[in-house]
Amino acid sequence: MAVPRGFSLIRLEKDGYDSVLRVVGMMPIDGMEKHLAAVENRTGTSVFAPAVDIVLDPCERHEPAYDVRVPGSRITIEDEQAQLADYRIGRYEVTNREHRDFVNAGGYKRRDFWEHEFVHNGKVVSWESAMEAFTDTTGRPGPSTWVGGAYPEGQDECPVGGPSSLARMLTSLENYRMPLDFMLRNGWAVALPVLEGTFYRDRAPASGASNVARRDQFIRQVREMRRTINYLETQPDLDSGKLSFYEFSWGGGVGPILLAVEPRLKVGILNQAGYWVGRSDDIDLAHYLPRVRQPVLQLNGYFDETYRYEERAKPYFNLLGSEHKKYVVEPTGCR
Repeated sequence: MAVPRGFSLIRLEKDGYDSVLRVVGMMPIDGMEKHLAAVENRTGTSVFAPAVDIVLDPCERHEPAYDVRVPGSRITIEDEQAQLADYRIGRYEVTNREHRDFVNAGGYKRRDFWEHEFVHNGKVVSWESAMEAFTDTTGRPGPSTWVGGAYPEGQDECPVGGPSSLARMLTSLENYRMPLDFMLRNGWAVALPVLEGTFYRDRAPASGASNVARRDQFIRQVREMRRTINYLETQPDLDSGKLSFYEFSWGGGVGPILLAVEPRLKVGILNQAGYWVGRSDDIDLAHYLPRVRQPVLQLNGYFDETYRYEERAKPYFNLLGSEHKKYVVEPTGCR
């Protein structure tokens, strides 16, 4: 099946099986080692087209399963190949009603519901201490947004929010895993500008393009980000004095540049950031990182194959000029 350059969301259906949604596509590898699956698109840019194996699970129900399969993959950890197994995760976020059932079933009193150890600020926390932290505003067991052991009336089917200060921990009840997303539920607005060279505006400079062409595209991308900020300042329902910048992976190449030249951004969150391979010589992040003054939180996976910790991620953080900066490294790949 032919797919466009970039990434596409496809849906596969078959009678008697759960339908499957998958992101498939290709990613540029210009400047990186060639791969057997590398092909040339019409612009001459080399891209990596990974094979996709999709498993359909039998379904005897009329409604979709409450959880979905997440496919495993092969990754490299310290130059060793490792196979990650498939796992399942909830199709939707856990609701207040479902979490109330968890509480009523003794979720905060039974150790068998908690299958992972608790780690807070890099230290293992005892089960008893963790349970003491899982309390609502009145000190009763439950998410921190509840009152008196109950959630607000009329919010039965709303996603549960603010489980506790240890919200990163996973819980399970009947093998139900809980993915959490707090940003929108806590009053934040999100602006996602589609910059030149991304999504359907994919016009990456061709393989062998001059440094000038790559530099000029970077300049246009930063200008587009600044125009986005101009627009946000015109919106009366947004507090333009509290604008934050969040990036993931590729955005780490633009993030320091934008933070260095745009004082209207008050904080930066750099998720999976580091030096890119094959970037323009005219755009050296070493010139911008020391000029970042906003508070910055940087997150990286220690086993990230692209932003290797010692070579690309850690030096990137060390060069940040922020007086207030924090570095969180987890034993994962790119996440």
